[in-house]
This record gives sequence, structure tokens and C-alpha cells, in this order.
Amino acid sequence: MGSVNLDSSSLIGALQVVLTDLQTQAIQRLPRTTQVWQGDLRSLDAMATVQGIAGGLTGVFWVDEATATPRSIHPCVVTQDHQRPELMLEGLVEALLSPVQGTPGKPRQIIVCRREYQLYLRGALQAFGIQVEYRPQLRLLDDILLFLAEHLSQDQRFLPQGKPPDDLPEDQILKPNDLILLQELYRQAVSLWRRAPWDYLEENPTIAITLNQWGVKTLQACILGGGGLLVGVVFYYSLEDFNGLLEDPRDDGLKLLSYDALYVHFLAEDEVNPALVQQFAAYGWPQPNRDTYTDVGRLVKDQGLRSLGQTEVWVVQSALAALNLFLSKYKRALNEGNLDPIKYVATVAHPQDTGKLKVQLAYTPLPTSTSALDSWGGAVRDDLFPDGMSVLYEVLPWALIDTLQHTAATARLSPRALSTIRTEGCPVLILTLKARAARKLCDQLLAENLLGIVFAYREVDGERVDFTLAVTQVGGVYLVLDVEDDLEHQAEIEYFQKAQRACGGGHGVLIVKDTKGKQFNPRDVVGLFQCSDVVDLKLGTIPLE
Repeated sequence: MGSVNLDSSSLIGALQVVLTDLQTQAIQRLPRTTQVWQGDLRSLDAMATVQGIAGGLTGVFWVDEATATPRSIHPCVVTQDHQRPELMLEGLVEALLSPVQGTPGKPRQIIVCRREYQLYLRGALQAFGIQVEYRPQLRLLDDILLFLAEHLSQDQRFLPQGKPPDDLPEDQILKPNDLILLQELYRQAVSLWRRAPWDYLEENPTIAITLNQWGVKTLQACILGGGGLLVGVVFYYSLEDFNGLLEDPRDDGLKLLSYDALYVHFLAEDEVNPALVQQFAAYGWPQPNRDTYTDVGRLVKDQGLRSLGQTEVWVVQSALAALNLFLSKYKRALNEGNLDPIKYVATVAHPQDTGKLKVQLAYTPLPTSTSALDSWGGAVRDDLFPDGMSVLYEVLPWALIDTLQHTAATARLSPRALSTIRTEGCPVLILTLKARAARKLCDQLLAENLLGIVFAYREVDGERVDFTLAVTQVGGVYLVLDVEDDLEHQAEIEYFQKAQRACGGGHGVLIVKDTKGKQFNPRDVVGLFQCSDVVDLKLGTIPLE
């Protein structure tokens, strides 16, 4: 490949040509996410022809690696002399501000397969803190474009909802006259919206909902919204599907097509199909609010999204009704951090007649005692945090936390708006280590999904040893630090926990690169992880057996 003559001044000049001041300000205000996007300028026809498929799209494609969904499809003329980097930027602006799926936000990283694009976008995006990396092949994007081409050849749109897949019998397809039956389902969805369980529940663990009706035994309800992306609930047909997605969320890039589930999403008007907006107006379905709509459907294994069948409407309606009763009864306990499993039997209206339907619900929270954690994620491990790392317990002002959300290379925010709580500040565990090790640790905590910090202690021959432990969703429990009886250390922990109680269990973990004694600079922060009260709910020390 020949050399590319792109200096920083030309890059900034190109950015000013493409972006208006309003767009630049809008991108600056977007929330940072942990997402990674792939992008390229392609002719779908060219790829489809190789596969013997009729194509139909030409332009810039940006897709989210984690969910294998498109962020933007920016149409343009693609010829050999039109492979221009500025077209990539135009498509990226759409992906950032007006995505075709998902909510507006800035990814932590984008990946392209041409060096020209990498150099251009690095300069153009330097004011926004988005990493731009090069990868020779983008297999996920290839798979999605092939999938797109296959469905275009059948006159179906990406992840089609119009034509039912083969698993839905003719008598299950909802006719226009049947759509009035969705009134109660949407009413229950609005009730869920008002309860907002995503404000205090994480996506893991699920809530088991046993129906024993319509050929469905137990659904696994996963509350969406803790990750800051989609808000709603997904009902998995099996716990194995949910756990499989957790263990390998990216898989081959199309993992989201390899399980069966029912979903209820709450979307802004500009995120939904205009036909759905028209249906809400025509049938008078209730909405969460004037600007928000409820999107329901089914994800069929190896086939994609489609509309609900008649029986599935009854399943979703009954599951939502039972879930709403459960949340009404136990919201306070769940919000305060109930550490015990909950079992509940809800009696809901039977959707087929005037009778009643008994639905069993079971919630098993993530364990917080070390004995429970042993059976859940294995014994405490010491292979994550390197030797020589500095550990500090601090309470930082909320203004500084807000600043770090924008300056840190990686910022994973809490599902709850912790900074809105009127407290002295945010309790933060600060880990300082060498730059390369800091980046590696940050990536590992992202990959394993850091849940939070737990404090424990052990009495050995009359001497007390305090432990600081980190719990991740995938790896289990890791030892961060152990200190023998030390009044100053105990005082730091107590100060940390007092601040943690004040903000409802919320706390943060800061990964900082060592600058050899220089004064703290927010730009030295490699990663900021905000954690809610998932792990250390009772905020007390836990004796190690």
C-alpha cells in the first residue's frame, strides 16, 4: 500500500467541512459506552454477486460488535475512485447521532480495514476520545452483509418482522382484526415502564417465571437497561441460552441469532418502524409516554426477528402481568439489596377466558458471602491484579467523577445515576500501576464485567487480616489486596463504606497509570468503572471461613 499524506491540519480541516458546529457539540455531549464498532465503505452488490445473491445496498456500514446490529447504513456511490475517508466519517456521524438501532452514544473504539480510514478518522475524532484501530479483515461485517444480502434477495429487510418464519403456523399469525387483542399486553408493558426495574436490577441474574401453559414451562426474564443501552425485558426460553450469551457474548458475531427469546423493548419514536407508530394511533394502544413506544416480538433461532404469534401474545402478557406483581411486592427489598432468594406465586387474569392463572416466580441474587461465591464462581483467585500495584480508598467529588467520564480512555457507567444522589462524593478504589498493565487490567475487567468490590476479613491466631476482593461476572472472585491488622487501613475501609452507604451502595474503581510520583492528572486515568449495589449490598465486612 502506498504512503498516505494526511497531516493533522488537513484532518481537522476536513472535519470542519463535514461537521457543523451543532453536530460537533452534539457528539461531545453523547454518553461514552464500552462498545466497539466495525465500519467500512462497501457495495453490497459486489459481495452478494460472489455468493450468487441479488444485493441492493451501496454505502458506508457501521455495526456494533457486541450485538451484531447495524448502527448506520449511509447510502452513497461506491466506485474505485470514491473510496474516500470523508464518506466513512459521514456514515459514522449518523451512527453516533441517529442510529438505525440502539440509542445515540460514543463507542470506546472503532475498527476499520483500510489504513487510509484509520489515519483519517484518528485525526478527525481526536476531540471525541474515540480509539480508531486497524484490522485487515472485518469478519463480523462480512457476515452481516451476507445475511443482509440473503434477505434482500427474498424482499425482506434486515432482521425481518414482516414475513413470519417457518416455525409459525398459519393459524397463529395475527390478522388486522386480532391486533386489538394486544391492548392488555401493551397496558402491562406500560406498567413495567413505570416500575423501571432497570434502575435497581442488573441484567444478571434472571427472574424465573414458570407458566406451565401453551407448551411453555419456564421463561428466564432478563431486565434490560443496566448496561445503558436497550431498556425493557427479554424472556429467554431457557437458562442455557442466557448463560451461553453471557459466556461468549460475541461468539461468531451473530450470537444474537442463535437463541430463542421473546422481547419487550421501549424505544423512542425515531427508533421504531413508522408502521408501528401508525398502529399505536389506529388501535389506541397505551404508550409509556408521548415520545416512547413499546416494541414486542420474538427472536427465532437461526432466523431473526419476527412479530408475535397469537399464543406468544398470551405468553408475554401473562409473564409481564406476573412480573409487575412481583416487582410491586418486592421492589423495596430488591432496591435495598435483599440477599436472600425470593419465591412468589402471582395470580393473573387468564388471557383466554375469565379465569385465573397462577404463575410462579423465583429470583436468586448474586451471592455476596465468600462461601456462596465459592460454589458460584470458584475459590478466590490471585491471578488478575499484578504485584506492585498501589491501592487507595478515596471519596472523590462528583464533579471530578463527571469529568473522568469524559477523559478516561474507558468509562463504564452505572445503570443508576449515582451522581444525582446528594452525598459528599463517590467512594472510589484507585488502582495505580504501569501503563501497559493498567490497559491490560482495564480490558480484562471489561471482558469479565466487573460487578463490584467486596470487603472480607479473617482471624488467624488472634490477628485480623483484611481482604479487598473484586467480583466479576465471568471470572468470579479475585484478591485485590490483603493487609494484616492496621488501624489506618481499617479506617480507610470504614470511610469508604460510610460513603458507599450514603449513595445506596454505589462505588467506583479507577485504573490509573503510574506517572512516577507526578501530580494526579485526570488524563492519566485509563479506566473508570461505576458499580451499583449488586455485590456488597449490606455493606458489612464478611468473615472468611
